[in-house]
Amino acid sequence: MQYPKVYLVMDNCFAIKRWVRPSEWMPVIKDLGASFVEASTDNEIDPLFSPPAYRDNWLAEARAEQKRLGMTIANFYTGYQTYRTAGMAHPDEHVRQHIKKEWFGRLVPLAAELGAGIGFSFHAIPHNALQTAASFEAAESQLADTYAELAALAWERGSVQLSCEQMYSPHQTPWKIEQTKKFLSLVGSRGGAPFYTTIDVGHMVGQRRFQRPSAEAILQAIGAARRGEAVRGIWLGPDQCWTILQSTAARTEEEDLLGEINALMDTHAYLFAEPRDGDIYAWLEELGAWSPIIHLQQTDGVTSSHAPFTSANNHKGVVHGPKVLRALLRSWERGEQPGMPPRVPAFFLTFELFVANTAYLHDSLTQLRESVDYWRRFVPEDGRNLKELVDALQEDAK
Repeated sequence: MQYPKVYLVMDNCFAIKRWVRPSEWMPVIKDLGASFVEASTDNEIDPLFSPPAYRDNWLAEARAEQKRLGMTIANFYTGYQTYRTAGMAHPDEHVRQHIKKEWFGRLVPLAAELGAGIGFSFHAIPHNALQTAASFEAAESQLADTYAELAALAWERGSVQLSCEQMYSPHQTPWKIEQTKKFLSLVGSRGGAPFYTTIDVGHMVGQRRFQRPSAEAILQAIGAARRGEAVRGIWLGPDQCWTILQSTAARTEEEDLLGEINALMDTHAYLFAEPRDGDIYAWLEELGAWSPIIHLQQTDGVTSSHAPFTSANNHKGVVHGPKVLRALLRSWERGEQPGMPPRVPAFFLTFELFVANTAYLHDSLTQLRESVDYWRRFVPEDGRNLKELVDALQEDAK
């Protein structure tokens, strides 16, 4: 069996507004101990903001720096500028067509020139479309059609691999394990080109928040509504559940209200996560083999702050290098799956670590370097195959 190769990658999002040219941020990343880069489009290369002449100059400079420093831009990734929009799930087709042409249409050739992939979080399903199963399915189907077309175009343009990031919540589909599998299969079957996901190890904090509440929790909410108290800290799914809770609580038996709300939840299952959807390692085992980019951040399982892998953070964190690698190996060794794209030939373990505008740069760079050092204990050199890395962990354990 030919196992996938593993690379450590630094997203240059930490450099935004500080080091803005390839000749500036590449040496910084090299000094941190990484030779592979994920280029955030927020860092002065978003196609919607940069003119053609600038993009040509950026490409020439990036190529020169790659050669000079022995580095590789492995992937491009969307940033906050695009994340803050409905994007490819916008209800107006003119917006979707504009993004397809002006963002993807411009970035795909750039990625092809560098032999890089493209990852993205570039859509959000509007709230109204979540209220019925029919409207949600229509929005999801339209999204799949759009990405199927883009995946085919990107693959034809230069085998550019697209991967859609799993996010936190119901309006950021696909956000659950089984739903993500179905979405990848759907896009691939409609476009005839492989389409992948990106797993971010911190995003499962969202899935833990959007699970179906127990009957006891719902009854407590009903009781609070009857007493005229504010109802907070519970996810009921569709707006209609809240309407029932608030408008009839004073004149309907609690058990009847509970029955009405549960019946609605049954028909809106797509709005609720399962417990395993909130498990980092369940995601990696179930979908790791179809996630070429793994976004790394340290998290305590409660917040997704894109924190570095410092000793203090690792002590209370839930992301552990050996467990990540072992979960990816288990995923890979399950073999190809019907309806899914081919398993990926490489894993780009990518540090997506944020640096605040008010941070002291020296402190932040020290933390970034410590993060790379931590992961180099398990991936001592780029391009090693996954099985060798995991076997080495087992040897260390002895």
